[in-house]
Amino acid sequence: MALIAIIDSDSKVSAQIQEAAEPACKEFNHLSLPFTSLAEFDKYLAENKTPPIALMVVDSDQIPQINKDKITEFKNKYKAPLIITGYHDPAHPFKNIETWPAENIIYKPFDLPILKEHLRFSLSSGKKIQTQSVHTNKDSLHLEKIRRHVFTALSDFGFKFKSKSRFEIGHTYKFYHFIFKDQNKLSLWARPVYVENDEYEFIYATPKPNVMNHVRKQIQQTNEKLKNVQIKGLQKNKDLKKIKLGLEMQDPQESQKLVDFLNRHFPDITLVKIDPQLKETLNVFQMVISEAPYTAKDYEKRFGKDTLYFCVNNEMFRNGNHAEEQLAYETVRLSKPIDRVILSRMITSYFPGIPDCDPNPVQWITVPEEALLSETITAQDFSEVGFVYNRDKPLAPGNYQEFALSQEDENELKPIKAKIHFSDDKPAADKLYPHQIVFFGVRDDILKRIRLWMLQAHIIKKNSNS
Repeated sequence: MALIAIIDSDSKVSAQIQEAAEPACKEFNHLSLPFTSLAEFDKYLAENKTPPIALMVVDSDQIPQINKDKITEFKNKYKAPLIITGYHDPAHPFKNIETWPAENIIYKPFDLPILKEHLRFSLSSGKKIQTQSVHTNKDSLHLEKIRRHVFTALSDFGFKFKSKSRFEIGHTYKFYHFIFKDQNKLSLWARPVYVENDEYEFIYATPKPNVMNHVRKQIQQTNEKLKNVQIKGLQKNKDLKKIKLGLEMQDPQESQKLVDFLNRHFPDITLVKIDPQLKETLNVFQMVISEAPYTAKDYEKRFGKDTLYFCVNNEMFRNGNHAEEQLAYETVRLSKPIDRVILSRMITSYFPGIPDCDPNPVQWITVPEEALLSETITAQDFSEVGFVYNRDKPLAPGNYQEFALSQEDENELKPIKAKIHFSDDKPAADKLYPHQIVFFGVRDDILKRIRLWMLQAHIIKKNSNS
């Protein structure tokens, strides 16, 4: 038997926590006791032969000027797992809670089933458990895993940042940032072309006109421009001094304008107009600009898998999965009419050995706020308190992570804080390691979003099966 110590000056709140703790006390054979202050608890410890402390549930007011350092001192004193409770004050919110060495932060007024589950999770850290008091969705759901990065330099065709994370050259990644604003969207796909000393160069894979206009406006309005920013480009093509470029356009006049532009800027590129009515195999190009629709299989069959594909297409991606599928073989999706400044900068990025003889000056800036890198994951056993997902490397329990609920209105995107509750040290059949995630410091507004999202997912699945 071990002790769950509840420390709160409000007896009604203590009674609520004790009620929520009853199932956990039975499950884990623990005892829960309320205390009105830390002084009362310290006196109890001094006067009684106390069982080990399984968990302390402490009101934030009991820790004056609460922050990471204060909580660390607290834990060093009591040497026990800790849940912080408190009211959300918009004028004075808790700051940097992701750094707090607590099992969780639970806001008042309590949602009793949620409180029950978080008590159970906090009492079984490092052990996978099944939820009992909340509904768990057994279907697979797609979430977005979020990682934060700060752009060290940004222009109208790409950006740079430093990261210890590993990014695959040529693979596409989705980023959220206010500078990529397009009505209710805030995202843009980009792919890394070069890395050195953990600094990556990314080139936009979906330079949508509205986004580029917004980026350029921000660049113009920024007084301090960065100097001496260099782009090394795709290194596997750095020794190519001459290339063949296939041009497959529907409008002959537009095609000729593009030929004139490319001849002026890139005399070392041999241009070949492709008749869109013909479907012969043309495995002779290093790059193709085409507005003819291709599947990945058809494009590779006609042009070869190593030929860069600049796809001219104004259609919107249906969703994130569709975007990933298309961008796996589309090097860049250009909107029509083609932004020729963007086109020229992308050519020099993917073929750094071929100079632009009439370049437009590139302006680089830094931007405030972190960019959110999004990775789509598949969640299992999703509930209001957490879920399970598989990843390529195991992470220790307690590691902080962030996730987002996939939704159309990206202006409303709010990362959900979470921590790893359990990680399996043995990979599954797919060689990925299962991780159980518990939501961390989730306020009522986020909890409502989670519930609404779960309901919408259920309705969508029901309608698809009917």
